[in-house]
Amino acid sequence: MGARRRPPKKIGTVTKGQAYKVLAHEHNWVQIQYNDKKAGWVYSFYGTFSNKVKSTSKSSSSKDLESVTIIYNGTNLRTDASTAAEVVERVDAGKTYPIVGVKNDFYEIQLDKETAFVANWVVTTSSNKTSIPQKDQQEPRKKGTLNGLTIVVDAGHGGNDHGTTGQRGTEEKGITLKTATLLASKLSAAGANVVMTRESDEYVALRKRVSIAHQYEADAFISLHYDATDDSSINGFTSYYMNNNQKGLAEAIHDGLSSKIDLRDRGTQQGNYLVLRENRQRAVLIELGYLSNASEERAITTAKFREQATLGIYQGILNYFNANEE
Repeated sequence: MGARRRPPKKIGTVTKGQAYKVLAHEHNWVQIQYNDKKAGWVYSFYGTFSNKVKSTSKSSSSKDLESVTIIYNGTNLRTDASTAAEVVERVDAGKTYPIVGVKNDFYEIQLDKETAFVANWVVTTSSNKTSIPQKDQQEPRKKGTLNGLTIVVDAGHGGNDHGTTGQRGTEEKGITLKTATLLASKLSAAGANVVMTRESDEYVALRKRVSIAHQYEADAFISLHYDATDDSSINGFTSYYMNNNQKGLAEAIHDGLSSKIDLRDRGTQQGNYLVLRENRQRAVLIELGYLSNASEERAITTAKFREQATLGIYQGILNYFNANEE
């Protein structure tokens, strides 16, 4: 089952503050009741449109509401949709609450006698209409394919987080998205269920990216970046992991990359990055060359390089899972 593509036909435009009934979820998309006669799909990480659910009354059954589950101990529940708002309560991982609304990057949730707000990057969501694929519902994987695997592809940075800017003016956020989209298409063609943390130029919090990997119980989380340093002579590509369960995948991907691209091989290393450190799933962060090196920037921003790099990453993922049949 591949990643959902953008709907072929635009049926309308929604604006901030409008509320719609959620009909279904599929990967990164939410189906809403657009008007009395039409339903449509919107990308789920567009702030106020994200999993928008509104109960008709405070007494509505929680079974009819989408819920959130806390994924970090000591999570703050607040009086408003801001990290500066007063803390109502601190709760631990595993607590579940019904959603009664969405405001900015926060869910409004129902407590016993009041509502509170919780950031969308510290929870996972679920619903009786949610269609997150279950492992036992997917077809058995055949050797040479990625059937039955769920892979999260993370395009680094986005929105007001530009990442680094190259000597020749390349913005990291733009080139990571191009690379991620190309990688996703290869993985999807091989049978993987691909979930992208972003599909456009938008900001997605780091913890939200990790929560997506947890929510989908991803078999692999691949974060794509391009490097930079003050020394413009430094060049090469590096693959990072943090936790022990991530090392084998990082090494396999790095080997795949080294067979397809001509950059200096800087090896596989441990890297204390949040998307690796806080990730329970197998996760790898790849730095695909230095934008701070003018000659390397010229090489790594070409369509040819992206094709070869994503082919190498794909081959590494395929080799890893073929060698580690579960």
